[in-house]
Amino acid sequence: MKRTIVGVSAALFGLLSLAATGASAAAKGSDPFVGHWTLNATKSEYSGMTGGTSGKVAISAVKGGIKSTVDVAFADGHATHYEVNGKADGSEIVVAGSALFDSATMLRPDRHTVIRTERRGGKLVGITTITVSADGRTLTAMRKGISTAGPQPSYTTVWDRARH
Repeated sequence: MKRTIVGVSAALFGLLSLAATGASAAAKGSDPFVGHWTLNATKSEYSGMTGGTSGKVAISAVKGGIKSTVDVAFADGHATHYEVNGKADGSEIVVAGSALFDSATMLRPDRHTVIRTERRGGKLVGITTITVSADGRTLTAMRKGISTAGPQPSYTTVWDRARH
């Protein structure tokens, strides 16, 4: 169970770090994904895993992509820390540290949405859609676990923009 929790958090934050890539140049104004986010544990829902009780994500633009730094505490008492860099350009991305998947592809159909297709050993295991609200105050990540080799966790996590 602990590996699954760490994997899900790694997956989520890998997506967050990859989410904002490519939109800055095309979008008007700043990228809605960039900034500091705080987990809203009361609005988040988990199936097949222990949920986060608190968490913070910092997403910043770096040359060629986005950098995401995350710290999350879970209901079972463990905590995790990840830093991930990458792009959301549809190419395959190697994912380190996730118990759920080892590679992903990312697409960004609009400036407020990222869709990540997750694979483990080349097989589809999940699809996560991350959106930022029109007002830029809320980020929501919805994961649907898909697997023929056993159950995969699904979740909807809600993140509030921190006031920094």
